[in-house]
Amino acid sequence: MAKAGGKGGLLLSPCFPQATCKYEYKEERTDMNTQLTKPNKIQPPNPCGSDSARIAQMARACALGEIQSHGPVSVIPIVEEGLSEGPDYLSLGEAMDSASMVVTEVSEEGFVPILRVRNLSPNKILLLDGEELEGAKQNRVLNTTVLIPAEQEVTIPVSCSERGRWRYKGKFFEDSGVIMAKKAQYHKSSSVSVNLKSNESYASNQGQVWESINCLYSKYQDSFSPTEAMHDVFKQKESLLEDYLDHFPCVEGQRGMVLFAEGELVGCEVLSRTGPYRRCHPKIVKSFCIDLLDLPVEKDDKMGSSEKATEWLDSIENWKSEKFKSLGEGEDLRLKNGVSHGNALVAEDTVVHFVGFAPHVIRDDERGRSGRWGMNREEGRDGPGHWEEL
Repeated sequence: MAKAGGKGGLLLSPCFPQATCKYEYKEERTDMNTQLTKPNKIQPPNPCGSDSARIAQMARACALGEIQSHGPVSVIPIVEEGLSEGPDYLSLGEAMDSASMVVTEVSEEGFVPILRVRNLSPNKILLLDGEELEGAKQNRVLNTTVLIPAEQEVTIPVSCSERGRWRYKGKFFEDSGVIMAKKAQYHKSSSVSVNLKSNESYASNQGQVWESINCLYSKYQDSFSPTEAMHDVFKQKESLLEDYLDHFPCVEGQRGMVLFAEGELVGCEVLSRTGPYRRCHPKIVKSFCIDLLDLPVEKDDKMGSSEKATEWLDSIENWKSEKFKSLGEGEDLRLKNGVSHGNALVAEDTVVHFVGFAPHVIRDDERGRSGRWGMNREEGRDGPGHWEEL
């Protein structure tokens, strides 16, 4: 795999055999990927400032529902209670169902790190960080959350989630019904945040994305994909994931969730509107739970609690933050506190989407990990996925 020519030596070569590789991510920019690489930083790093406080204020305005549990995993729904819904928008699934959006390669030959989105409707469309698009020359996942303006065309930053295919199986992309596993999303989001800081780029560390997908296949050795597609793991574990979804139904007024495993907080995800959240709820549940299928399903006395959830959500006010112009509407916020971090899209003075990672529980003992997401004994402090201090 070639090493990129840009700053930081990030692994961003296309996901197909080197002999047929026509593209390499370099410092020189073309009009096609200007949006990807130059998001325009709005302000310098904000230590414990108003941007983090905005997320915390949103969290405080939420009400927490009754805890739901299944074995070692528990979920606390986040429900609306006087929150601003902000701009109206469709989810990816809603837009695809109504033929309101067309997603294609940026050219006939294609270019792995970017795709073209055309919004054909008078509505905005929200694409979530980690959502997967299936089809065209190769499946991809979103590198960040983007709010596509009505009747506009936007180039979006993506990562390959199907390493073994670079050939058309159709002209257009479809909703795969999957958000990438939260552990993989944590690493991808962290590398994007590093790139935003150092290169002003929404690119990810592609090699790390592949490694994260390989980790799923290593964990679930009964899974197989001829093209190393992330989506195939989800399909092959569908019955187990549906079991979790049955225990974590979307409740009335829900717009988010906080998830715990073995009593430790894993993370949360929140949308500003209940309709799009309801459509995304199965994806969000499965993206958390795909990492947890190897935990024993017997009833576990260690459960999450509203107190733990509230304490963690309140702590976001003290996280360091940095703000960038989004590639669609609004502003892209990057937040960090130790090894925990999150990112948010803010538009029309509303937190449209927030995903936060509290990396304390997911075990990966077979690969020598320390028990915390993103902190590998062998990698050390400066290993892949490490977020430098702001």
